[in-house]
Amino acid sequence: MTTVEPPHGGEDLAGQVSDIEHERDQLARERAEFARDQALVRQRRFTEDQAAHHPEVFDPAEPYPPVDAPAPSRAAPAVIDPDGTEFELTAAGVPQLDGRGNPIPVGEYDRDDDGLAVLDSEGNPVPPWPYETVELHGRTIQVRKPNAAALQAFSMGVSKYTPDKIRTEMVSLFVQRHISERSYGELLVKMMDPDDPFTIEHFGNLMEKIATIGSARPTGPSRA
Repeated sequence: MTTVEPPHGGEDLAGQVSDIEHERDQLARERAEFARDQALVRQRRFTEDQAAHHPEVFDPAEPYPPVDAPAPSRAAPAVIDPDGTEFELTAAGVPQLDGRGNPIPVGEYDRDDDGLAVLDSEGNPVPPWPYETVELHGRTIQVRKPNAAALQAFSMGVSKYTPDKIRTEMVSLFVQRHISERSYGELLVKMMDPDDPFTIEHFGNLMEKIATIGSARPTGPSRA
C-alpha cells in the first residue's frame, strides 16, 4: 500500500501560523493593559485635582473607608469632620483609631518611625516624651535622669555581695523605671528577635548611659 507523505514544510507552516496567532493575542492583551493604565492615570489626576480644591469631609457616624484605600496625595488636606476637627491618618489614608474605636484628633503626640501617634496599653495617644533621650546601637531610647536615691539604691543592689539573680533583677528594674513604656517594650521585642544583635548585655550599656545623664564621664585617671 502506497503511503502519501505530506508536503515538506507543512508542519513548519502550521507552527508559523500558530506563532502569529499567539503574537496577535499577546498584542491585544498589551493594548488592553495600556488602555487600562491610561484610564487609571486619568482617574488619579482627576482625584488629585478634586482633593486639592475640595477638602474631604469625614462623618464619624458613617462607615469608615476600606483599609486598603489608597493614601491621599500630598495635595490632599487632612480628613475633617463636619465641625472642623481634623483627625490623624494612617499610612492608608484613613483615620487612626484609639482603643475605643474613635478617630484620634490631630495633636501633639509621641510618634513612631512611621509618624503615627503611639498608643498606650489602653489605646490612648501618648503625649510627647518630656524627658531626655539617649542613643543606643542606632536607636533612640526615651530615658529619665535618676535621682541620687535611685543611684544609691542601684549601687547597693548590684554590689559584689548581692546574689547574681537579685543583681540581674536590679539592673532590669533600674532600666525599666528610667525609660518610657514604649522604649522598654521595643527593647524587649529586639531581645526576642533571633536576628537582632541586641542582648541583655546591652541593658548594662543603657544603665551606664542613664546613670551618667548630665555628668561628664572621666576618660582616664588624673595626672595632677
